[in-house]
Amino acid sequence: MHLRLTPVALVLLGLVISGCSSDKGLTRIDWQMGQPTMMNKTAEAGDYALYTGNSTDALVVQRLKEGQPIGFEKNDIGRIRAIAGPYSTVLDPMVVDHARWELMVKPK
Repeated sequence: MHLRLTPVALVLLGLVISGCSSDKGLTRIDWQMGQPTMMNKTAEAGDYALYTGNSTDALVVQRLKEGQPIGFEKNDIGRIRAIAGPYSTVLDPMVVDHARWELMVKPK
């Protein structure tokens, strides 16, 4: 028997193998150009880092309390704004085509 996976099935399989954003100790909110923006509230207090593109270096780190807003939204002229609590910055569409907020895991 030969198993054939559709592109959607491959993406879902990849998420299962790599872990989802709801894993304990990792909060992640992603945005990608052409996709809808998303705002959420932090599930726990901690330091949240903004990463853009494929960079492994955080653009900024914000200390947030539980329940503060975090995510991405479009501003009045359609540009993407990254938001974490009181902090916000507009992402340059000429440079950034995807970004993510991640809860920084504290060393044990």
